[in-house]
Amino acid sequence: ADHTKANDELKSLAGIKGITLPAAPSEEMQKEAADINAKTGKDFDKAYIDQMVKDHKKTVELFEDGQKNVKDAELKAFIDKTLPVLRTHLDHVQTIENSK
Repeated sequence: ADHTKANDELKSLAGIKGITLPAAPSEEMQKEAADINAKTGKDFDKAYIDQMVKDHKKTVELFEDGQKNVKDAELKAFIDKTLPVLRTHLDHVQTIENSK
């Protein structure tokens, strides 16, 4: 629900700003998803959690960079509102990762 909400808000903001967002995930992300989906059982669980940790760390870093460098007030407001949710998601997946 959080991801859908953030994506919808970002799409709306991009539309207002005249920014075209990618229509699909990058080839790299599609390959990573295919690799995970090819696994089963514990191998799937481990690969999925590892990917979630990696993706959330990368996204938090991007948003933290944006918080420091973005000048557009509306985009900065989106970053400021979304970053705490991203950090919470990262904490959750790291907790799961550490419990295995």
